[in-house]
Amino acid sequence: AVLEERLLERGKTSGRSDDNVEAIKKRFVTFNGETKPVIEYYRHQGLVHAFDGARSVEEVWADTKSVLEAYDAKAAPPTPIKQSAFVFTKPHANTTEVQQLITERFGEAGITVLSEGDIDGPTIDAKQYIDQHYYAIASKATLLKPSQLNVPNDKFKEKFGEDWSTVLEQNRAYNAIDACAHLGIDTEQLFASWKEATNGGRIVKLGGGFYVALLEMEGKPSIY
Repeated sequence: AVLEERLLERGKTSGRSDDNVEAIKKRFVTFNGETKPVIEYYRHQGLVHAFDGARSVEEVWADTKSVLEAYDAKAAPPTPIKQSAFVFTKPHANTTEVQQLITERFGEAGITVLSEGDIDGPTIDAKQYIDQHYYAIASKATLLKPSQLNVPNDKFKEKFGEDWSTVLEQNRAYNAIDACAHLGIDTEQLFASWKEATNGGRIVKLGGGFYVALLEMEGKPSIY
């Protein structure tokens, strides 16, 4: 509320047409749904430093400078850096021929394979390996709740004829994981229902890799 008041007050003299209540609320939704998860991701790695921005410019810069100088002090001299990577072969391509091809190509590029192994589906799901690998997409599909997403209401309403806020109030929107649990289905059934909705035109693109579909399954409640 305090930040909203500050922005509205700024709008009186800023000349910015987007300093209005609706635009400000949308910024808050965008921050919570898209920016905040990224901050939390790096916070867990110890790479986020928070400062009190309500102080003077000199005080804020002093804190910022001290953090940057600390990183400089830890920086190693410029020497060749060895990097490591986790590489997985998708199930449909995990054949002997593909495994041999990967090993050969790695060898040609001077890449050493330190270890190999198998990871079963339940482990991949439990530890969210795929979700973390495709974070930008998975954050919308499986990691975040619908209420945390920045859904353009105009696009949603134009397609489905109702407001996104109404859908949220009535608990009719789910991410992929929660949809399976709510409907009592597995991922293959969910994919089949998504495909049916796509073929039926009950889907809308809201952004890059960001889609919402109306799922209608016999004997089950319709959900987004």
